[in-house]
Amino acid sequence: MAISIISNSAQASECAEQIAASDNVPKAMLSCLQAVEKENNQLRDQVNDLLAGHSGGGGTLPPGVIVAFDSTAGCPAGWTDVGTNESERFAGRTIIGAGPRVDRGSNQTTLRRVFDEQGGSEQHVLALTELPAHSFKVLVNSVTFSKVDKYDAGGKDYRAVGSNSIEATTNTVGGSAAFSTVSPFIVLYFCRKD
Repeated sequence: MAISIISNSAQASECAEQIAASDNVPKAMLSCLQAVEKENNQLRDQVNDLLAGHSGGGGTLPPGVIVAFDSTAGCPAGWTDVGTNESERFAGRTIIGAGPRVDRGSNQTTLRRVFDEQGGSEQHVLALTELPAHSFKVLVNSVTFSKVDKYDAGGKDYRAVGSNSIEATTNTVGGSAAFSTVSPFIVLYFCRKD
């Protein structure tokens, strides 16, 4: 749109120059008005095509295209609400692109996705195999006093002291509850062009 407006402005300047330089001013004015009218008609047709595409009348959007609409009224005429009419397939789901496995480096490999494949879940309970490998080792030091052995420390006999390390296991914590895997979101209508 902006390019066409600039074009109209440039065309107006060009017309003014042609009229000023013309021997036949009325003919030059008519020629300029016809050129401007032609360009305005082209602009009007482009706008109507865009509007027709958004209102279901054909336009530039092909049948089958799915668009998210931010409207309390739902899908406009000429569009099907796939979230309601095909809820098993669409309701509550995000769309990701079909395509081959791609390695983007830095641990950013995407999986191969086949058209109409469905997956994911809103909640997940971690399985033991999904936890990072880890261990807890607790060493408890205990002190033992010898009943027989003693040592001289400044003129007094003290019982010899020894220590042992005992390995222990910590208490189990956690409740194994499911957690949300949903990113922040806004709910809109998924509508398919009829």
